[in-house]
Amino acid sequence: MTVTVSGELDIATRAAFEGYLEEVLQAGPGQVIVDLSRLSFVDAGGLRALVSLRSRADRQRTPLLLTGVSLRTLRILKIVGLDGQIAIAP
Repeated sequence: MTVTVSGELDIATRAAFEGYLEEVLQAGPGQVIVDLSRLSFVDAGGLRALVSLRSRADRQRTPLLLTGVSLRTLRILKIVGLDGQIAIAP
């Protein structure tokens, strides 16, 4: 299952993102791919949503992969250490 995130992933959009991904995970996909190629902004709320998603996916043993990660977003993920917790593909 591939989910494309566009626009901003922040405190204002976190609940909708988490709710949608909860539904995706409940469907029991073999893998969840989150395409961030259309993401324009991420803040601490968005990062918390990604951490929450990783935790839920881990509990279900569902592989999680981030794709389309911009250099700016990758830098943020590295600063907070998420690059070592979530698989990231170019």
